[in-house]
Amino acid sequence: MRGSVALSGRRETGSPTNSTSARSSAWCGKGRLYSIDFLAHGAAVTHMRANSCHHAGVSPAGRRRCCVLLSGGVDSALVASLLLNDGWLVRALWVDYGQPAAPAERIASQALAGHDALEWQEAVVGGLMVPPEGEIPGRNDLLVATAHACAPDWSVAIGVHAEVAYPDCSRAWLSAWQSVLDVQHEGVVALLAPLAGLRKPEVLALAHELQVPMTLTHSCETGPSPCGQCLSCRDRHDDHAGA
Repeated sequence: MRGSVALSGRRETGSPTNSTSARSSAWCGKGRLYSIDFLAHGAAVTHMRANSCHHAGVSPAGRRRCCVLLSGGVDSALVASLLLNDGWLVRALWVDYGQPAAPAERIASQALAGHDALEWQEAVVGGLMVPPEGEIPGRNDLLVATAHACAPDWSVAIGVHAEVAYPDCSRAWLSAWQSVLDVQHEGVVALLAPLAGLRKPEVLALAHELQVPMTLTHSCETGPSPCGQCLSCRDRHDDHAGA
């Protein structure tokens, strides 16, 4: 049976300025220098900076613009923080595609957007067969395509990280999507994956270091309360155990 796909959305506006007066574009942590250029697709970001502010992906004021896929989890919350630290104009998008944890994710995503004073938008995609946990084939394709449809002239950021076996978290997948965006926008809109080179323990350590509001996040894949069994719950358990 073929499912119909309906895309709808609503938007809430926080502070449109995303003030960065107390933020810096690079910072040191545990002997390493972190910056969005180092962690993301450096060539794409550099190219965007070199182009006129009238190109897609850059605001009329000259600030780089990015739509962050803010799921409500730690990874996407950290991505938003990294981009804000680097001076990007950031907006948040949460996508309801029928995932079991959607209500809890939605609350967490809104709370995180409010914490960072981000414009928040919701998109609803229907007609999908979603398993209760584990890999959802094509999920990240859907998320990136939805973000691009909601904010076509903005770069898109996603919180994939290293050592995940799913094909749509791989470097090859990121590169393929960047090629699609290059065709459409002549190289001035990027798919940013700031965490692509970091393992989950490194992601969690950096989130703590940058004071990401962990209490606002939601990580369980199966519902509103931690199941203790899914991969996301196990990651959080390991983080607490190592704290």
